[in-house]
Amino acid sequence: GVLKAMGFHSWDIAAKYLLYALSATFLGWLLGFFLGTWALPEVFWWAYGVLYKFAPLKYTYSQSLAMITLGVSLVGILGATLASCQRSLRSVPAELIRPQRGKSGKRILLEYVPFLWKPLSFLQKITLRNMLRYKLRMTMMLVGIGCCTALMVTAFGVRDSMLHVGNDQFGGVQHYALSFSFTEGENTPEAAARLDGVDDVLPCIQDRVGVYGDTENMHSVTLIGLDNWDAVENYWTLSWQGQEVPEPGAGEALVSRRLAEKLALSPGDTIEVEDSDLNRVPLRVAGVFENYVGNYLFVQGDTCRERFGNEGFNAAMLQASGDLNQIAKALTEQRVDGKGGEAVVDSLRDIAPDFARYLIEFPFGDIYARPGLDLRSREIATVEVLGFYPRETAAYVLRENLVLSFLAAILGLPLGKAMHGVVMSMVMVDNSCFNIHIERTSYIAAFVCTVLFAWVVGLVMRRHIRRIPMAESLK
Repeated sequence: GVLKAMGFHSWDIAAKYLLYALSATFLGWLLGFFLGTWALPEVFWWAYGVLYKFAPLKYTYSQSLAMITLGVSLVGILGATLASCQRSLRSVPAELIRPQRGKSGKRILLEYVPFLWKPLSFLQKITLRNMLRYKLRMTMMLVGIGCCTALMVTAFGVRDSMLHVGNDQFGGVQHYALSFSFTEGENTPEAAARLDGVDDVLPCIQDRVGVYGDTENMHSVTLIGLDNWDAVENYWTLSWQGQEVPEPGAGEALVSRRLAEKLALSPGDTIEVEDSDLNRVPLRVAGVFENYVGNYLFVQGDTCRERFGNEGFNAAMLQASGDLNQIAKALTEQRVDGKGGEAVVDSLRDIAPDFARYLIEFPFGDIYARPGLDLRSREIATVEVLGFYPRETAAYVLRENLVLSFLAAILGLPLGKAMHGVVMSMVMVDNSCFNIHIERTSYIAAFVCTVLFAWVVGLVMRRHIRRIPMAESLK
């Protein structure tokens, strides 16, 4: 208003605010773009490094992504700034310079329900009316705080989904203590069964294969061929959604969950399997089973012999109650042609919780933003002049924020569930999958944290409210 009264052109006045918005937008985009494209992938790569010992992650700058994100930021921020300037510049200078009159209160829907409205105190009625008097402020708080609650639900949900992946795999799916490999035709399983501490041995045919679907493929899949399917339940739980998966027939295979998800497989589909000798044969998918670490194909032993040319067993799984390190050492001493026992399950059992723990740590870095509280100093000074006591004045302002935080936290819970699904789909890797869920306690924790934070901020703001000078604010 002052600039307009001095004769500045409307576009010159708008340029002042547009340049400010432009500089803030560009700096924010610059920081956000490189944090999002360099820092966040580094966090993921650091976490995946527990399982994958690859070379350092190479940063690749994407000009198209940079231009798109910058363009969206500029259009959004500068567009809102320009719209605000145009709305203000339509007014005459005297109107802009004068203090703005607050919006008039209106009757709300609750007032038409007497048995709910009448029992409320005077301050409670004011709080409800004020919430709807400034609809933009109310919307901003609901969206801002609701999204913060959603971020917390997402972070807790990622933790819930990843934390027990080791127990889900090695307690709910795999039940054997050790696996080892040997040369085909050797009597290693019989010798292993005679070792102290070994309770049972299940011989099998095992190979690393590649699996090819219609559009996707996956390598380093473990193929397991079995003859004694009656003993499988003591070593593996092959089930889907609580139902046992029947054993495959000739030329059929059971497919682990992550493999089925990536290749979009369902019972009845056909896949091509390529073994370590580059023999590629078609197999029919007989069923899908739950699995969280690694990828597996289960087939009949005869299928391996007829389709892939295997002659005999080359691996075994064992149940043991003794010292696994001693058993693994004894198996190694029985080496044949340089091949001996490998404590595969124990290694994965140790790695899986660390992998989950490292991934769990990163989402909590996202929980920072919380919307600021609008103190409305002129409005506060007015109610103080009217004779409100300090506690009543604080309740007049802060109760509204607390109620809005409560409502926003409720709205943020379903939004957090949706965001959690998106995040979990992004952190999937070929070698593992997760039991995607959010515990009830996580919803409660996110809700309580949001409301508690709003309450603590309200306590801090009470001191600032008491310091507002009535006369100066009313000038």
